[in-house]
Amino acid sequence: MDSHLCLSSRAHSLNQPKPTTMIRADSFMGWQPIPGVYSPPALHPNIWFGDFILDGHALSMAGRLIGREGKNLKRITHEAGAHYIFLRQDRGCVEVWGSYESIGTAFGLLQGLVDGLPRPNHIVSFTDGAVLTDADLEHVARESGCDRIDRGGDGLLRISGSREAIGIATALLRRLVEIRSWQPVPGVYSPPALVPNIWFGDFILPDHDLPGIEDRLEQITATAGAHYVFSRPDRGCIEVWGSYESIGEAFRMIRELVEAGTADKVFDPDPSFSADLRTLVKMTKTRRRRRPRPLETDETGKAWKAFLATKKIT
Repeated sequence: MDSHLCLSSRAHSLNQPKPTTMIRADSFMGWQPIPGVYSPPALHPNIWFGDFILDGHALSMAGRLIGREGKNLKRITHEAGAHYIFLRQDRGCVEVWGSYESIGTAFGLLQGLVDGLPRPNHIVSFTDGAVLTDADLEHVARESGCDRIDRGGDGLLRISGSREAIGIATALLRRLVEIRSWQPVPGVYSPPALVPNIWFGDFILPDHDLPGIEDRLEQITATAGAHYVFSRPDRGCIEVWGSYESIGEAFRMIRELVEAGTADKVFDPDPSFSADLRTLVKMTKTRRRRRPRPLETDETGKAWKAFLATKKIT
């Protein structure tokens, strides 16, 4: 009997919350996240966080975004049912704590605030845009968030939008101008970073001279779609920079001049060349990945040699 009472009393005491547990439970109710500390206290139910990223314009108007004494964030916290919402200027975002549902609702309300911010329209000129294409300008406008980029005369560009968007657009335009204006330096075989699909090939010239061929290199560059074609008398060749297709097309045109023995020959069109070369290069790469064997014994290598023989490319 005494033993039964003792066990019953012990089981009853184990089911009672300990004083420390009661203190922690109370602390949950008033808990607020500390900026930079991303761990709610243990056992806190359904608390997560999400960062609503602000663009440069919204961040510059953060005071108007959150409202006087944070009234806008307090309203969104209440309407979304979030646990806590606060501005993180050091990370360029508004941080939302709560359930997944409340975070999603808060993000929608925050987007409405950002869309309602006035966007002052400034106009800035950029003077080195002659080498840029319309596709370049569309890409920069989209990435920077500026309203528009218009062309003027002599390579002048007019960028309109917020100051933050214009700053981003100007940086992107400078980088694109650097890439588009790049020309290879003889003997240096490294294009700048981010230049897509740039390779080089040497067309070896015969021992006899071909007067006037340098005057045709600009035409060869434009017709073949190469990046740059220039003479290398120190190495006895014509160096071609560009994609595989453009290098092959430039080689074909130079070969015609060499075989004709004059730089005044009119080039014969061969529209199928680029497509054939593109397909064959793709086949070669695919087969060499699957079967890492020497090129001389590979079936694709034989096809490559046969193709070069028909096109008379060295």
